[in-house]
Amino acid sequence: MYMRNSKAIIFILLITSLLISGCATTRFSDADLTPEQLQLREAAETHNKTVVSGVAWGALIGGGLVALMGGDAGDIAAGAAVGGAAGGLAGNYYANKQKEYADEEKLLAGVLEDIQNQNEQTAFMVSSAEVVLAQNQRELENLQLRLADGLIEQDQLDRQIAIAKADQEIFDQTIEAARNEMKMYQSAKQSHLSLYPEDDMSDMDSELANLAQSIERLQELSKSLTESIEASDVS
Repeated sequence: MYMRNSKAIIFILLITSLLISGCATTRFSDADLTPEQLQLREAAETHNKTVVSGVAWGALIGGGLVALMGGDAGDIAAGAAVGGAAGGLAGNYYANKQKEYADEEKLLAGVLEDIQNQNEQTAFMVSSAEVVLAQNQRELENLQLRLADGLIEQDQLDRQIAIAKADQEIFDQTIEAARNEMKMYQSAKQSHLSLYPEDDMSDMDSELANLAQSIERLQELSKSLTESIEASDVS
């Protein structure tokens, strides 16, 4: 009984850690953020919600099944990892679309519309990230100069560094979510081609290429922000 309860506790802690992964205590409040940074956070919550939910639910199922079958802590962790990957990447997306659209043409159009909507959200995240990156770079540089002149205390620069690190974390979470969406849609494309090999996929290929470009741009922005943080964080 003790061992079984211990496994249950470990499982609950594991799922909790997956749900809050990447969240860290910071030394600032919303009052310290610019309107653009607040907008970035709101947009990221919407953009990343679907994939995060899928991964968490997949992990819950994967780890839970192993726990119910009497697996040890390592087995539970492995099951959660596999379940998370399955839930987050493809899941039943295409199968659900097939239920939604019985007509082949409408099915393809429905998937294409989802990718287009994803592209709009990701493009907005890119533009928001560009603004936030520029704000962080200007503020970090300004605070470093003022600190060198003895006009501010170190804690003011530290607060901005914490904000920049939080922004950079949002960049990376958005990149990971977009990558998972890309894999899901690529899987849907292959599933569709296996059923309808004669369908024209050029529009979908174009949209997937746009999504790939947005992901690449977000990676560039994340790298630039990381470099600015490292240049400022000399403590």
